[in-house]
Amino acid sequence: DIVDLAAALERISPGRRSELGGYLLERTWTNRDPRVWAAIGRIGARVPAYASVHYMVNPSTAERWIDHLLRDKWHDLPTAPRAAMELARMTGDRARDVSERVRKEVIKRLETVGARPEWVQAVREVVNVEESDRAAFYGEGLPVGLALIS
Repeated sequence: DIVDLAAALERISPGRRSELGGYLLERTWTNRDPRVWAAIGRIGARVPAYASVHYMVNPSTAERWIDHLLRDKWHDLPTAPRAAMELARMTGDRARDVSERVRKEVIKRLETVGARPEWVQAVREVVNVEESDRAAFYGEGLPVGLALIS
């Protein structure tokens, strides 16, 4: 529960987010809990659910986490494809996007494991975040008539 909470706190400084992600990354060597990768994906996400982009970890940090994720075995980690997508998602902002080389590696892996086509597309090109993705972050849909604004 603490890991899930930490991943949801987007208004933490990039330095602290990087520390938290690094701490969780170390746990992936011994802990096969899929929630750890889900949390790392949210902590290093290129597109925040509600915070300003100023809180995002830098691309080089996200690339290190992606490199580690790509070396892991995804067949027993159901959260790995989504984490990879969140870490490598294309934003169109050079200050947030990971390198093209890394995105190509993620696309290849996503296609290999049969990930959802919209996740592959989100890494390949700029795609607006769907309301269903935001609802998944919050754990439920918003009441009828309410909408999140960017």
